[in-house]
Amino acid sequence: IEGMVVMVVDVGADGRVTNAVVDRSSGDSRLDASALSAVRGWTFHPEMRAGKPVASRVRVPIQFAAHDPDAAPPVPPRPAANGG
Repeated sequence: IEGMVVMVVDVGADGRVTNAVVDRSSGDSRLDASALSAVRGWTFHPEMRAGKPVASRVRVPIQFAAHDPDAAPPVPPRPAANGG
């Protein structure tokens, strides 16, 4: 099963999730439920205003992809060069 779920997450000033809802379904209720369950356990770096943490709302895409255990692990992208 593969798909993307887009979540809308309310984050408190302490960085904890205060509410989370599925904004765009993957089309599979199992993926949606899994994304919701995962996000509720996350802790974020809260948004800062005037040097103080404040509550905010963020949109979080979560991509589910099948994993082939026999495949080589993906190679991470190289950082962009700081040219000038």
